[in-house]
Amino acid sequence: MQDQYTVSFTGQVIPGFDIDIVKRDVQQKLKVPAEQIPAFFSGKPIPLKKHLSMNDALTLKNRLENLGLMMEMSSESMMNLSFDVPEPPPKLEPSPVTTEKDPYDYQRIERMQAEIERKQSLAPQRIDRYEDGQDAVPEFFSLSFDGRYGRLNFINAWVIFYGVLMLAMVVSMLFLPTLFILVLLVLTMIASIRIMVLRLHDINLSGWWVIFYFIPALNVAFLLFVMLMPGSSEENEYGRPVPQGPWYGVLILLVLLLLGGLFNEPLRQAAERQSTTQTRYYR
Repeated sequence: MQDQYTVSFTGQVIPGFDIDIVKRDVQQKLKVPAEQIPAFFSGKPIPLKKHLSMNDALTLKNRLENLGLMMEMSSESMMNLSFDVPEPPPKLEPSPVTTEKDPYDYQRIERMQAEIERKQSLAPQRIDRYEDGQDAVPEFFSLSFDGRYGRLNFINAWVIFYGVLMLAMVVSMLFLPTLFILVLLVLTMIASIRIMVLRLHDINLSGWWVIFYFIPALNVAFLLFVMLMPGSSEENEYGRPVPQGPWYGVLILLVLLLLGGLFNEPLRQAAERQSTTQTRYYR
C-alpha cells in the first residue's frame, strides 16, 4: 500500500517574506476568510491536507512555500506507528532505551528523504499546480491590476461597465450637470483599462499593450484581439488560470448587435426625412 502524507502549516512565515503580502496572498489564493487570518497565523501547526501521495504532498508543500508559508510534510504511517516493545529483563539492559524519540527520528528521516526526492524530481523551470489549479477571479470593483481575466469574464465586465455608462449618461443629460458626466467617463475609462490589462495578463502579455487601444487606426482590431484570443491554459507570469464566467455578457452583446443591424436603416431614413423637412421649412 502506498504511503500517505499530511501537509501542515507551522503557523510561521518564511524569513525574508513580508507578512502582510503573505497574508493577502493566503486570503486571495487559499480563500481564507479575513476574520480567520489571525488564527491562521497564530504560530500553531495547522494540518491543511491529509491522505496525499508523496508527489501530491511535495507539490502542495512547494507551492505554499512559494507563497511564504513555512510548511511541514509528515508520513501518516510513521505518525501512527505503535512502538509496543516488551520491556527487556534488567540484567540484559540495565538502562532501557525509551522509544519516545523514535517517532521524531522517523519523521526527521522522512523529511530528509522527501526533500532530496523533491530536488531530484522537480525541474528548475517547472511550476506545479495544486488543488484545482485555478486562482480566484479578481474582484469586479477593485483598483488592483493583479490577476487574470478570461474571455467571458472580460466580455461580461465590458458589457456591464458600458451598459451602466450609457444609462448614467442618459440620466445625466436630463437631470445632472456636465461635470458629473465627465467624472463618470474618467471612472469608466479607468475601469476599462483595468479589465483590459487583466485580459492581457491571461494571454501572458504585459499590461502596457493597452496603449494600442488608444490608437485610432488600431483600437477596433485590438479590442477584437483581446475579446477573441484564448488565454494561457497553464500558469503564466501573471498567475494561474481563473474560472470562466457565465455567457450572459456574450448574449447581451449579440442582442445589441442584432438590434443595431435591424434598426440602423429605419433610423437613417427617419433622419434623412427630418433633414429634408427642415430644409423645406427654412426655404
